[in-house]
Amino acid sequence: MSRQSQIQTHPQREAIERALIDGTPILRISATYGVQRDALYRYANHHLGPSIRQRLRGEDRARTSDLIGRLFEIAEDHRRSRVALQDSGHVGGAVRAGDAELRALVALIDRLGIDDTDVLAILDDADALAKAVGQLARSNPAAGAQLVTNLHDLGATTLADALNQITNTNQEIAP
Repeated sequence: MSRQSQIQTHPQREAIERALIDGTPILRISATYGVQRDALYRYANHHLGPSIRQRLRGEDRARTSDLIGRLFEIAEDHRRSRVALQDSGHVGGAVRAGDAELRALVALIDRLGIDDTDVLAILDDADALAKAVGQLARSNPAAGAQLVTNLHDLGATTLADALNQITNTNQEIAP
């Protein structure tokens, strides 16, 4: 006999099922009922009826692109606010905007189903890329200047400014 899932034995199983059916975000259900996100995904995939799963998938497809786009817009709005507040010396406002940006990004990551391992791998790749770009910029100042220009043209002014500073001061890129 197989072991029952964390959701099947939860005292508020019916409320969790209703939240899943109603389309409540997995992250919110997890926090509200103290259950793991993976357990919720498994339960939805293996224990909800086929018609409910199909309905959730249909609704999910209709809403996912809109939701992802909106979450990205929210995160980007907060990033711009954070940078503007930081540049104007409003540290408290910049911290609050950064926190809001982080919450939007966490919701986006959750909605896309990216787990911690994926994020760590992406961060490791980004770190390696940043180090390689910094080394290239220091060893070839013309290439470094072109990278700075390209980053500015792409609207990545924070990255461009950081690369420009690293190139001009010969410092290492911090991990």
